[in-house]
Amino acid sequence: MKYRHQKIRTSKTGHIYTCGNPSTATYSWLAFHGYGQLASKMLTKFANFSDTAHYVVAPEGLNRFYWEGVNEKPVASWMTSLDRQDEIADYVHYLDQVDHATGWSKGKGKVKMILAFSQGCATVWRWLLNTRPKFDYLLLWAGWLPEDMGYAQHLDYLQNIRIHYIHGFSDEYLSPERMALLRQRFRQEQIPVTYHSFDGNHRIPPVTFYEIFSRITRDDK
Repeated sequence: MKYRHQKIRTSKTGHIYTCGNPSTATYSWLAFHGYGQLASKMLTKFANFSDTAHYVVAPEGLNRFYWEGVNEKPVASWMTSLDRQDEIADYVHYLDQVDHATGWSKGKGKVKMILAFSQGCATVWRWLLNTRPKFDYLLLWAGWLPEDMGYAQHLDYLQNIRIHYIHGFSDEYLSPERMALLRQRFRQEQIPVTYHSFDGNHRIPPVTFYEIFSRITRDDK
């Protein structure tokens, strides 16, 4: 018997985690976790940041699953390759709702920053180029540049964002050859990027993160 496939639109509950004080914060963040992680854990990367000077919004990917069988902890991802265009459209719409609900891009007088890790990097690229929110800094940590986006038509937008790329020397997903290819991709797309590296693997050490943030913001003063 042949089967038929149809699609319907439905609603789903999204989960957003925050820390810091939005009233006193100088820096307002959006933080995107990687594959197989949780948004609440992403907030632990800000352990060395001041609660009064920073406000962090961490949305969680809509896809949850058990990491290694049903007895293991649930984790989340932003998408899979199955019906990928639907997955992308869903999370772009979801992130628009996150921004609207939290007022992240509307906060006046604040330095707006985005931190994206691993799979979160491709996620944030697609959202940014679909929605084009106004913000100041994009910190891409150990992720990839999507190959299915038209960057040339967005160069006017990207020129106003200070983009930084961070990775560990021992990152198991970013060999020297792969990093060389990524740098070439950024050059070909004419995307201005400042690079930072540290002695570590595929992770965000909180102390290293704070040191890099301090260096970036100090150098821009």
